[in-house]
Amino acid sequence: MYDHLKPENVASKKQLIKELNKNNGSTQVKAIIVGVIIIVALAFGGVFSGELGSINPNDNNDQSIIPNNGEAKDFTYLKDVWLDGHNDIGLHYHFFISFLIFDESKGLAADIGVYGSRMKPIHTHDSSGKVHLELPSNYGRIPTLADFFAIWSDWAGETIGLSRNTLLGETGSVLLSSNCNIVFTGDLGGYELVQHPEGDELLVISIDP
Repeated sequence: MYDHLKPENVASKKQLIKELNKNNGSTQVKAIIVGVIIIVALAFGGVFSGELGSINPNDNNDQSIIPNNGEAKDFTYLKDVWLDGHNDIGLHYHFFISFLIFDESKGLAADIGVYGSRMKPIHTHDSSGKVHLELPSNYGRIPTLADFFAIWSDWAGETIGLSRNTLLGETGSVLLSSNCNIVFTGDLGGYELVQHPEGDELLVISIDP
């Protein structure tokens, strides 16, 4: 059904990007278009694995992101929280993320935030771009990209930069686009990783000179 959208049947992403670069449009407009191209290509080309846009009944999708149990706690540093099991998980959902670094695609490593049998509340299990959020039942705020990047930095043993003008060690103009019709150019670290009722969010963060 979606064969015409698969990468091999769509003009090469690099060719599309080159065509965009021939125009004098703004970096933001180009990034939005490229983001849409990448999201479509990745979603239907198999780079993002899993059932995209579907609700997993085992992920507690019917719960509020901030449990209303009178015991909410604000973990100032989510990176310092450990998951030693699934007994105290109040909410479990996912998002997918990919990066476009000066027109070159870059994904995530497997097992970010995983240390043997222990894990951080935001982590990966493979290199598909799927990020798991497993929040403690008394977690008191909405997690952000800054939380994920802090966990990633600790795990990698180096600072993984993210701001409106830095991304993965590169400097330029950074833009985030989402399949939820969101385009974001502000404080990227403050972007909230909310749970969407229509399914997992797909994020593409791009940087241009």
